[in-house]
Amino acid sequence: MEALSRMLVVATATGQFLGFSVGNATGSLMTVSHLLFADDTLVFCDADSNHITALCGILSRFEEMSGLKINLGKSKLVLVGDVPNLHELVEILGCTESTLLLKYLGLPLGASFKDKMIWNPILEKMEQKIVGRVKVAKRMEKLQRDFLWTSTGDDHKIHLFIRYKVGDGTRVKFWDDVWCRDHPLKEAFPDLYNISRTRDASVSKVMRYANGRVSWDIQFHCLVNDQESQSLDSFMVLIYSTKVRGVGSDKLCWKPTSSRGFKVSEYYHSISPSTGISLPWKMVWQSKVPPQVAFFS
Repeated sequence: MEALSRMLVVATATGQFLGFSVGNATGSLMTVSHLLFADDTLVFCDADSNHITALCGILSRFEEMSGLKINLGKSKLVLVGDVPNLHELVEILGCTESTLLLKYLGLPLGASFKDKMIWNPILEKMEQKIVGRVKVAKRMEKLQRDFLWTSTGDDHKIHLFIRYKVGDGTRVKFWDDVWCRDHPLKEAFPDLYNISRTRDASVSKVMRYANGRVSWDIQFHCLVNDQESQSLDSFMVLIYSTKVRGVGSDKLCWKPTSSRGFKVSEYYHSISPSTGISLPWKMVWQSKVPPQVAFFS
C-alpha cells in the first residue's frame, strides 16, 4: 500500500487530480489526497471525469505492479454536495454510488463531531473492551496468585513461606490467603469452609472495625452440628487471637524472617532438605587454572 500512496501523491503533485486543503490562509496549508489504513483506502478528488479517469489509470498500474486486485464491487463513489454528472463518474470508475453518512474504520463520515448520538455506539464498544480486559486482568492475577501461594495435591507452593499482615483487608482473601498462622483457613477448617456463605470474600467483607476494635461477621448456609461446633470454637479463637490492624494497607510478609523481608538464600534453605552436606561452591565456582585462562572460561 505504500506504493499506491506514493503514486497518489505524485498524481496530486502533477495535477492529475486534486485532493482538498487543510489549514487556513495564515498558517501552512496541507493537501490531503487519500487516507490509508491496512486495506481500507479513501481517495479525495473533484467530481471531474478527467480526474476519475486518472484515478482509474493509477489503480490499474498498481494492480500490474503489485499483483493485487482492486475490488471495485466493494468500492463506492461518495458524492459531497451537488454532483450532476454522478452517473458518468460511476460508469468510468466501475463502482457503486453512495452518500454521506457512511462509516470508515467504525467512525461516521459526514456527521457532526459534536453529536452525542454519533459517539454513543463507539463509547459502548470501548466500554465493552475495557470491561473484557479488566476481567482478563483479574483472571491472570488469580492464576498468578494461585500458582505462587496455593497448593494442589502434593504440589506445595511458596504460600508456605509467605503470609499477609492484614490492614484494612481489601487485598486479602479471608478463606484462601495465608493470614492466620501458617495455612489458609479453608485448609485448616474445611468443614466450616464448605458451609460458608462468603467463600470468595475478602477479609474486609467479614471484618468490622469500630473504636479501635476488630470483630468478625462470619455467616454460614446452615446451623453448625456438634462436630462442626468444635471446629467453630477453634476457628473463632484463632481469628480473634490473630493480630489485625483494621486500617491501612495489607502487606505481604516473608514468614521465616518477617522483620527483615524476603531473601533468596533463606527461601532456598526453607525448601531444601537439611542433609547437613554443604555445597562445594569453591570447587564449582573457582577454576584451578591461571587467571589468563579463567578469563575465557
